[in-house]
Amino acid sequence: MNNDKSEHPFSKNKGFKVLGVGKQELIKYFFGGNAFISIVVLLLITIFLAREAIYFFPQSNTNLKIYRQAGLEFTDYTDDQLKYQQRLKSLATNVKQYELFHRAGFGEYVPKVFSEMKNQASEKMKPEILSFKISADRISSKEIIWSIWSKGKNEEKKALAAKQQKEFTDQFNNAKRILAKRINTVAYEISINKLKPEIKQIAYKIDNTDPSVFPKLQQALVEFYSNYTGKEFTPEFVKSSSDEGIRRKNEIAKDDIFTNLSDIEKTLTVSYLDFNKMVNELRERVSVIKDRAVSYFISKEKEIALKEGIPLASPERKAELEVQLARIISKEPDYGNLAIETTAYLPQHKQLHDTMVASTISALSKLPSPEDLENPEAQIKLKTLITLSENYPEFMQSQRAKLESWKYDKPITTLDSLGSFFFGSKWVANSSWNNFFGLKPLFGGSLFITLIAVTIATPFAVGGAIYVNRLASPLEQNIIKPIIEFIQAIPSVVIAFLGVLVVGQKILSLSYSDMLNWIPGFPAQGEQMMLTAGILLAFMAVPTMFTLAEDAINNVPKSYREASLALGATKLQTVLKVILPCSLSGVVAAVLLGFGRIIGETMVVLLVAGGRIKWPDTWTDPVHTMTGIIAQSTGEAAAGSIQYRALFLVGLMLFLISLILNSLAQNVIKRYGAKS
Repeated sequence: MNNDKSEHPFSKNKGFKVLGVGKQELIKYFFGGNAFISIVVLLLITIFLAREAIYFFPQSNTNLKIYRQAGLEFTDYTDDQLKYQQRLKSLATNVKQYELFHRAGFGEYVPKVFSEMKNQASEKMKPEILSFKISADRISSKEIIWSIWSKGKNEEKKALAAKQQKEFTDQFNNAKRILAKRINTVAYEISINKLKPEIKQIAYKIDNTDPSVFPKLQQALVEFYSNYTGKEFTPEFVKSSSDEGIRRKNEIAKDDIFTNLSDIEKTLTVSYLDFNKMVNELRERVSVIKDRAVSYFISKEKEIALKEGIPLASPERKAELEVQLARIISKEPDYGNLAIETTAYLPQHKQLHDTMVASTISALSKLPSPEDLENPEAQIKLKTLITLSENYPEFMQSQRAKLESWKYDKPITTLDSLGSFFFGSKWVANSSWNNFFGLKPLFGGSLFITLIAVTIATPFAVGGAIYVNRLASPLEQNIIKPIIEFIQAIPSVVIAFLGVLVVGQKILSLSYSDMLNWIPGFPAQGEQMMLTAGILLAFMAVPTMFTLAEDAINNVPKSYREASLALGATKLQTVLKVILPCSLSGVVAAVLLGFGRIIGETMVVLLVAGGRIKWPDTWTDPVHTMTGIIAQSTGEAAAGSIQYRALFLVGLMLFLISLILNSLAQNVIKRYGAKS
């Protein structure tokens, strides 16, 4: 029996062939080669990243060597002490200001908010204000002439003066009416969210204390421009609020708590002035040594390049290169003698250090108890200040010990370069002092944002997948699934703008609510923060996790569900006790792949996370991320520079993290597939 018609058209080796390769072989090789191509591309990416990244460590070694030999490391030990002192002073100031604001009220700060509102209104009404000023200037420039003409005997000039005066006055009054009409619209377009960040925080505090104040300020703005003359005047509400605020502040500032805080703030400021002067002198000195050291290393590299290039150059070019080689100053600075001069500051440092530490410890012993304060922000700042004050003597003594044991010729090893990158807490590029490339704060930013996003996205994605696959009606499935999957089509930059303009503003507003002050990290410092980025990335990760989780749930055999229902279990019991445990491996794989999707996101974290390179203390801190630093710095990094190589090393770390997460997910899926 002939089965040719029932056979697949590619099931037989027939047709035209070239070198034994026919249509069937071409199709097989085309599709079968995808895995091979993927492996090759993966290897090429790895090699390319590793090739550039590996050169970072020799450059980092040289950078660290200069940092130590020139005395920058020695100076930074003293600078760390100064920064600790400044932080204590800053916290003491914040405690006093927050508590005064809380007790004395917001009146003193009303003029600041009103001034910013005025600036924004002026920007919006530039044409109307310009027209008003031109009309006023025209009248002002003609008033003397009109006065002379109107008192003279020339009737024509009298009539002309009266005519011009009426015409210019009408124009002025018309410009004034237009300005007054325009401000009635503009004043109510200005909201707290549109104010400058430093004013916005004050405005939120005022609004949470008394919501009627901001509408009154808008009305004061209308009053100001409705009676606008070009000269400054203060509306009655603003003036009375300010006077009352200052009166209350001066009265409350006499309390013992504020007197002590003022004395502490003054002592902490005065105590480090001489110490600060010494540190600045030391910084200037070692900066000169560092410039000499950098020049030497550059000249050595140039000398090596010239010696390698001269034998290969043409006779004319060889003569030029030999002249350049002769001009190179390749004498290395005498770091031994320079280090002796640097460490000569130790006696002066000890004297100033002991004086500063003694006065600071004495001042901090007078700190009030957090329970004595009423404002939650002031209490948080005071608790931080108390913790720092307890660690203060130990920290200052440890820095002093580092100074005394410092050696300019202590070798810099490869382990030091590795440690400075993987555990360094600073990322500073193109600095006149020294470049630092520490991965720790960037990794921390990426990790914590991802954890926030996964924590938020997982319940929604998995819960949505369970509901849509097992509990929803066909109509609900046809509505919900396309909507969730459509989220993937939204460009990340659009989501980032949504975060800056809506989500971040709302979180910032809520963080100043008295009802939410108990939440760690509230009130927030600004709308750009780790929490905002985490919420937006959770929104972006839900479709990926939802689709994969639903596939895992859908792969659970129907017989399991039917058996559970036949035994009398409800739909919910079947889902929670049968289907979800059976699909757990697939759900875990979905979460891991979602994790990988989130940690590799760039645009949202670049615009929303805040861009501060520091290990976060709380979930509302601004942070920077590994992807963000690559996107931000690639354009400014010169090819072959240490910053350029550091960015490649960060990229390699990201690549390895994504590879590990995907491998884990694939292993989980295989295990799930084997069990099912």
